[in-house]
Amino acid sequence: MDCCDSVRVARLTNDRRQPDLATEDMMNWGRFLREEAKRGGYEILDTGSIPFTSSVDHLIAFLR
Repeated sequence: MDCCDSVRVARLTNDRRQPDLATEDMMNWGRFLREEAKRGGYEILDTGSIPFTSSVDHLIAFLR
């Protein structure tokens, strides 16, 4: 599961009220994990482009 930096910043700042975590280090960490997943051939679900319920449905289907 992943999202772009702008969605990550908005979620950290607005949804989770933790703006102190919306740092360049956090964005770099997200980028690193995304690239590791790509190198490993793993599916990446962009949670910033679909509704929350769709993300949950996708995760449940994956776990089954």
